Formats: sequence, structure tokens, C-alpha cells
Amino acid sequence: MRLVFLLPIALLLAGCNTAPKADVNVGYYQVSGNTEQKIERQLSLRGPHIPGKGRALAAAKISMEQRVQVAEAPGWCRVADADIKIRADLTLPRWKQRDSASPELARKWDNFATYAKAHEEVHVKIAETYAAELERRLKAIPAQPDCKIVSKMVSEVSKDVVSRMNRAQDKFDADEDRRLKLLATS
Repeated sequence: MRLVFLLPIALLLAGCNTAPKADVNVGYYQVSGNTEQKIERQLSLRGPHIPGKGRALAAAKISMEQRVQVAEAPGWCRVADADIKIRADLTLPRWKQRDSASPELARKWDNFATYAKAHEEVHVKIAETYAAELERRLKAIPAQPDCKIVSKMVSEVSKDVVSRMNRAQDKFDADEDRRLKLLATS
């Protein structure tokens, strides 16, 4: 007999070759302005809102869905298969006046936009790495006398991996903030 547990895990906030690949959707919010200061103001007013953190210049909303199949027979239960799906919704800024801007301001914007996209893509890679670990660890759960124990172990492994992933996401942001502050002061 096979039982299927569906456990969606919502994450906010992200590689290895065997990692599950994320389904990535990119959306944009519009900013306008003809000076750096006006653009920066628009970014701070219109950027995506991150719960508990406020406005951001860009964001990656990442969700994981795990599908765990359990095989059961008299006296034992085990994880028969585990599949992790990742969805990432990236929100990036788009500057309306880019084509009519001065070459210097356009270059600065292009550098910023490239960095913002690359930064959010790292969040996706972090999520892919932890999704691969979660899949491996779930499949490695040993057979148990009953499925309640297996279900509890699935939950514990999931919470552990997701918690560590969230810490890795936060560490990446903190490291990037420190690096950018050092660049700004040098």
C-alpha cells in the first residue's frame, strides 16, 4: 500500500548539479526619474515589501513543495520516494527612462540591474542546494515500525533543512550588505 503526504513549505526571502531546478518567474516594478537621487527614491518607495524587513530593491519569493511517498507493509513503513519542487518569483526593478538617459546614468543603472538580478538568482541557487539535501535526507530515512514515526521524521528533517536554508539566505544577504558597505566607503 502506498500513502502520499503533501507538505507545502512557504519561504520568503536562495548550486549543485544534482539540485532540483527551480521554476522561476520574473516580474518587474516600474521606477522613473532622471537623476540618481530620483531613481533611488523611487526604488525605496516602490520596491517589493519583505515582511519583517521592509522595502527591498529586489526580492525572491521562494516556495518548496515536497511530495513524499510512503510504502507500508505489516510491521514497517518507509519513505519510498521524495520529490522537491521549487518555485521562485523574482521581483526586479525596471527603469522607464533608461533609453533616454545619459550614457553615464544608463551605465550605472545597467550595473545595478545586473547585480540585482544576479543577487536574487543566488537566493534561488541556495534554495536548489537545500532542496537537493532535503530530497537526499528524506530518501535516507530508515524504515520504521509504523508510518506515524516516519511522518514525524519527515517533518523533523524538513524543519531542520528549511531552517538551515533560511539561515543561509539571511547570511548571504548580511554578507552582501557588508561587502556593499565596504565598497561604498572605499
